[in-house]
Amino acid sequence: MRKLIKDDEPLPSHTKLKYFECYAKIVLEDMFPKIFFNLKIKDKPDLQNNISNIGVEVTSSVDKSHKEAEALYAEWSYKEDCNRNFIEKQIKKCGAKIEEGILIGKPGEDSFLNVIKQAKLKVLKLNKYSHFTKQYLFIFSDILADKHMLDSALEELREICDRPNSFDCIFVLVPEQIYIFDLIKNKWSVRAISNKKQYEHGMIAREMVILEENK
Repeated sequence: MRKLIKDDEPLPSHTKLKYFECYAKIVLEDMFPKIFFNLKIKDKPDLQNNISNIGVEVTSSVDKSHKEAEALYAEWSYKEDCNRNFIEKQIKKCGAKIEEGILIGKPGEDSFLNVIKQAKLKVLKLNKYSHFTKQYLFIFSDILADKHMLDSALEELREICDRPNSFDCIFVLVPEQIYIFDLIKNKWSVRAISNKKQYEHGMIAREMVILEENK
């Protein structure tokens, strides 16, 4: 008999819907409703609206060890005390630790290097994807950027995307902000997102995943 996911239980590593694709859908439809609505979770690209002729590819530039530590911490939070020691050791191998019940990880990125790498990889794959009139890239990151960094990133991203089949705009979601690189108008902007709002987005995405798994 298939096990149902409980509301307080960590999500399995493999699910029918990918959590971060659900999260990206929620963010885009909530914050940019005039552009993004009725996005369907598919593949190549990850989010699609055939009527609006919009495609969105979703990826992450967050360090893999950081993501692994967060996944382990979610499991640690759910386990009984007797099962936690092994998980704590695995978290330390990822360069993080738990102090007073809180996950203490590595500081956020201080350059756009990983974001640029992901943009390069995704642009090269676009020819293998369904083509849309408007194509977007959504990247999860933990970078803390200033104006100079955003100016430089815009220049690099424009150079990467200077090709016939590319992205019109790149969204980079970070804690409490989203960086928007409009490659058509050659400008960047920043939208603030409260911690509460990001938590709500995450919970809605989680509910989407659980609902599909428990069908």
